[in-house]
Amino acid sequence: MRETKDLREKTRQFLTILIPILVTQAGLSLITVLDTVMSGKVSAADLAGVAIGSSLWTPVYTGLAGILTAVTPMVAQLMGAKRQKAVPYTVIQSVYVAGIISIAVIVSGYLLIDPVLENLDLEQKVAVIAKQYLICIGLGILPLFVYNVMRCFIDSLGKTRVTMLITLCSLPINFVLNYLFIFGNFGFPKLGGAGAGMASAITYWCICLISLYIVHKKTPFHQFRIFGTFYSFSFAESMKLLKIGIPIGFAIFFETSIFAAVTLLMSHFDTVTIASHQAAMNFASLLYMLPLSVSMTLTIVVGFEAGAKRFKD
Repeated sequence: MRETKDLREKTRQFLTILIPILVTQAGLSLITVLDTVMSGKVSAADLAGVAIGSSLWTPVYTGLAGILTAVTPMVAQLMGAKRQKAVPYTVIQSVYVAGIISIAVIVSGYLLIDPVLENLDLEQKVAVIAKQYLICIGLGILPLFVYNVMRCFIDSLGKTRVTMLITLCSLPINFVLNYLFIFGNFGFPKLGGAGAGMASAITYWCICLISLYIVHKKTPFHQFRIFGTFYSFSFAESMKLLKIGIPIGFAIFFETSIFAAVTLLMSHFDTVTIASHQAAMNFASLLYMLPLSVSMTLTIVVGFEAGAKRFKD
C-alpha cells in the first residue's frame, strides 16, 4: 500500500487490490461448487446431503469468518499510521480468537447437528450424508479460521495477489481430493458426499500451512516477525477485535443465510428437487462475490487512509 495523489492513482490501486480479491472469493466459493457437482455424480441423495450440509455450514462459517475480517481494517490503519511494530501483536491476538471460535463451533456442532437435521424432515439417507459431511468439515475448522486471519493480514498490506495464488492452488488440491474420497479411487475409501467434506477439510489444512509458510518466510511479510515473539492472550485486545468484527460477522451471516434458508425450506420437497435447487444456487452465490469483494477492497484502502489521518482521501 502507498499514498495516492489523484483519482487515477487511486483507481489503479483500488483495481490492483480488488481483482485478486474477486478471484479469491470466486475460488473459495468454487470449492463448494466442486463438492456439489462431484457429489452429484454419485447420486441425487449425495448431492442433496452435501447441499443441506453446506447450507447449514456456509452461514456459520461466513458469519464467524466475518468477525475475523476485523483484522483487515485494524492492520490497515496501523500501516497507515506507520505503526508496523504493533502489527504482530494484533495478528497473534486474532489467531487466539480464531482458536476460541473454532472450539465453540466444534462443541456447538456436536450438540446441535442431530436435533437440527431431525427437524428438517429429510430422507434418512440424505440426513446421514449431511451429518457425515458436516463432521468431516469439522476437521478443517481450526485451520480454516487461522487461514482467514493470515489472509486478512496479507490483504491488509495490499498484497491481495498472494492470497489469490493460494486460493488458486486450493482448487486443484480440492478437485484431486474429491476425486479420491468421493469416488474411492486409487484405493481410497469411497465416501460419497461425506468425501467432499473430507476433501474440503484437508484442503483447508493445506492453504493454512501455505499461508503460514508465506507469512513466516516471504517478503514483505517475514519482516514483521509475526511468530518471532510470544504474546499471551489479551482479553482487552480480543474485545477490540470483536467490537469491530461482530457487526461485520452478523451482517455477512444474514446476507448469506438468505441463500441457505431457501435450501433448508426446500428440504420438505423430494431429494431430486433439493439437488436441482442447489445446483442452480451455486451460480447465484457466485454473483454475491462481486459486491463482497468491492466492500473488502474498500475496507483495506479506507483503513489505510484513515490510519494516516488523510480523511479527505
